[in-house]
Amino acid sequence: ALAQGGMSGHSFGAVTTQAVCGQAFGGRGRLTSGRIAAALLMSPSPARQGGDNNASFGAVAIPWCLMTGTNDNAPIGDVDAKSRLLVFPALPPGDKY
Repeated sequence: ALAQGGMSGHSFGAVTTQAVCGQAFGGRGRLTSGRIAAALLMSPSPARQGGDNNASFGAVAIPWCLMTGTNDNAPIGDVDAKSRLLVFPALPPGDKY
């Protein structure tokens, strides 16, 4: 059995990856899985509905690698390429790429 692995996802898959790799959700806390050692997020999404990105991503404890494109706009949810860039500076220092 696999003791630890990585997780990746694109767009909504990135949101799922964020959810189990350390993102906090307001008063609901974190859904972090201890089996995931690192994450690759392709087009991550910022905190929803005017949420606080620093509070959402500031306690991520595993390495994250983020990638997005300059035209990566979502057809729903008002997420555009510029807003996707807000995740990176909200992560704690170190182990982010």
